[in-house]
Amino acid sequence: MFLLGLQKLGKGDWRGIARNYVISRTPTQVASHAQKYFIRQTNVSRRKRRSSLFDIIADEWNRSGARLRAPHLVKSDEYASV
Repeated sequence: MFLLGLQKLGKGDWRGIARNYVISRTPTQVASHAQKYFIRQTNVSRRKRRSSLFDIIADEWNRSGARLRAPHLVKSDEYASV
């Protein structure tokens, strides 16, 4: 919902995003999340952070049910067979 609000209202309208899209958070919390989101976007290529739950990848639309995997939890030999 945050990304939808960001797309519709633009960067900086944290009160509007909190009021209309992420109603479970205050404008301050939305602004804090946005700050972390933009920092993470600029650091994508560096990967100097720990793995996150949100780093999971789809197995190329795995035909056997689109199972999701976290790269740091998969054995290297298992990853080669994908």
